[in-house]
Parts: sequence; structure tokens; C-alpha cells
Amino acid sequence: MTTKASTTPMGDLAVRLDQPILQPEKYVKTSTYLWRSFLAILMSDFFKAACLTFLLGISIALGAMSYDKIYDKTRSITKPILHCYKLIRGRVSRIYDGIFNKATTPVGVPMNFDPSDIQTEGWGVCSLLRKKPVGRSKYIQYDFAFPMPHNTLDLALGQQMTLCVLDSKDNVVKGDFYLHSPRNQLGSCSILVPEVDESDESDTADSEIGLERGSFVRALQNDLKDGDEIALTPGKLTLNYRGEYLPVNEMVYFTSGLGIVPVIEQVKAVLPSGSSSVKGVSVIWTNKDEEDFDVAMSTLEDEYFKYSTKLAVSCIVDDTKNELSDNNEIEESLQPFSPGTMAVVSGPKSFCDKAQAYLISKDFPDDCICILP
Repeated sequence: MTTKASTTPMGDLAVRLDQPILQPEKYVKTSTYLWRSFLAILMSDFFKAACLTFLLGISIALGAMSYDKIYDKTRSITKPILHCYKLIRGRVSRIYDGIFNKATTPVGVPMNFDPSDIQTEGWGVCSLLRKKPVGRSKYIQYDFAFPMPHNTLDLALGQQMTLCVLDSKDNVVKGDFYLHSPRNQLGSCSILVPEVDESDESDTADSEIGLERGSFVRALQNDLKDGDEIALTPGKLTLNYRGEYLPVNEMVYFTSGLGIVPVIEQVKAVLPSGSSSVKGVSVIWTNKDEEDFDVAMSTLEDEYFKYSTKLAVSCIVDDTKNELSDNNEIEESLQPFSPGTMAVVSGPKSFCDKAQAYLISKDFPDDCICILP
């Protein structure tokens, strides 16, 4: 408590009732000065600002913790609801496909590839329409336009398309590719290839798709522009079953990287009721980089929610330099072989060799394994 008293003309003096007035210097203790200095610091604007900042930080931290708890709780509630919604939407989509798609699918005119034709020798022509990156992946989608908007390729399931062009040095380069677009698509088609990095001395693209296809992709990327013509013709059939167990009632797709492209079309073909003897399908898809799943993750998810009791999908990040048996997720995803099971392996050659050996070690007969190059 502080009061003021007028004692002399010299002016007002601050009087502390608990201390003598104008006490001798020797009476003042060092601790008193320290205490007063401390009080001065406490009352300073800087200290007040520091305290306010500290309290604000604590409030934000506590608020964030509360938000995380609320978010986690909300997510735990909404996740099964969202899953249920997707299942219902998938069932409705499946019913819609079964009723309307067959009736509304336009009938195209297959392109003519007549090997006896002296002029064409079984080749047709298309033109480069556009190219675009796919999600976060390292892959590029190339679209090609057919001569007429009602043309189709009319390829069989598991059949490749051969593309051929002259590069900037007038060398003939060609490659066999699986369609990234539906086989019955009108007016155009698409392929998916890795982007070629000329500064990459390890030739990542060549190791994934092979030297021949790698040369074609380089010409496609560096030498061609939109509107340039490219020769095309139906390629070889690669999907075949040599096993003794018929009918085939289980499909196992074991794939890596771009090997998912032909698998998507086959999964869509065998899943609908009445389309085949297949009762169950499992897809094991590996990639070195998680971003590369962008090329087909949404499509696989859509198919899963349409046929959740029939389709199982495992997307696994794996460095193919290691042995496949070292990956616990692969070990858990692969079901034991049973008569009537067919395995389809697709991807880079190095992966296909490892996957085939791995399946054989898991008692899959070699004649029940189909390799898609």
C-alpha cells in the first residue's frame, strides 16, 4: 500500500509504511535492488508481450490437440459410413452397367488390317492426338486418333497393338503396347509409357519396357508433334492358359509398374456375372514409388466397390531389387494354389522372371502361369 504526505516545500515523497523514510544507504540491502529490478521486468511491456505469446502458443497447442481428437473421433465415425456409401454406389453402378451399358454402347466400324493388301500390307494409320502426364506418376498417356470417328481396333482380350514410325534419323522404330483405353473405344485409343529422361544413364525406361519399345517412346517423345501420322496394326495375343484344370474359377494377377495396364481390362472382363467361369479375382500390384499407383488406383477402387465379394486388391510398395519372398505384404496377399487357379504375371522382364519363380516356389504349376510381355 502506498500513500503520499506533504512534509516540506521540497515536494511530495513516496512513503512506504513498512519501511523508514529516507533510510541510510548502508541500510539498503542488495536483495532489495534485485527484487525491485525483478518487479520492473515483470511490469515491462516486453515481458507482458512474451507472456501473451506464450499463453497464445499454449492455447493453440491445446486447441490443436482437441481438434486432432475431434478429427480422429469424427474420422472413426465417418470412415465406415463412407465405406458403406461407396459399396452402395458400387452396387448401383454394377446394376446400371448390366442393364444399360450393353444397350447404349455404340457399335463402331473395325479398322481394316488386310495383310493381303499390297498397298497397306496389313497396316493402318492413326495420328498423334495429345499427350498428358498421369497423376503424380512418372508415366505419360499418349492418345491417337483413328481415320474416322466411328473406327475401333477390335482387339481380343490380352492382345497388343503394334505402332511404327520413323524417328528423326529416318530409322524405323516400333513397339508392341497394351491399350490403356477400352478395346471398343470409338475414334481413338491410348497407351501408357514412362517418360524418357535423356540424362538418365541407367536407362530406366528401357529396363521397364525393353529396348525396342524404349526406342519408339523416344521417337514419340522427342520427334513427333500433334497431328503426325503413325502406322499401327493388331499385335500378338498374349493371354493363354496351358493348364489341365478346367474350368478356371480363380484368377491371380501379379503385376508391377505398367503391367497393370492389361490387367485392368482383363479384370473388368471377368468380374461381371455370367461373363466367365471366374468366381474370384485377386490383384497384387507392386511399385517402387507410391506415386505410380495413380495410373490405376481409382479404377481398381471402383471395380472393388462394384464386386467387393469377388475382387481383392493389394497395392504394395516394393523395391524389385529384393526377393519377393522378403516382402511380408506379398506373402500375405498371395493365396495358396488350388486346382482351377490361373496366375497372370505382367510387368518388366526382371519382375516377371522373379514372379514366375516365386509362384512356382508357392506350388503354382508352370503351365498355370501366363506371362504377359
